Amino acid sequence: MRLLTLNVWGGKKPDLLKDFFKQYRQEVDIFCLQEVNNFSPDAGLDDPERMPDILSHIDQTLKDYQHFFRPSIEEPYGLAAFVHKKCTVE
Repeated sequence: MRLLTLNVWGGKKPDLLKDFFKQYRQEVDIFCLQEVNNFSPDAGLDDPERMPDILSHIDQTLKDYQHFFRPSIEEPYGLAAFVHKKCTVE
């Protein structure tokens, strides 16, 4: 089993992230991600470089994975895990 952890930096580099996930999705069983935004797409963030809905963009790229999201400090920002569907989660 291969696990990879990554700080996605609030989605500041979405094209690089998409390319990264496309490159490694055949090799990695579980992606553990930090600084994941799960706001609505039209949410106004203090940092215009961050993507408010990066979680949904990653989900579209990793279609063979089930995602789990845990917000931190009562806001839609937190940690996410993407587990390949061939793995059993109990």
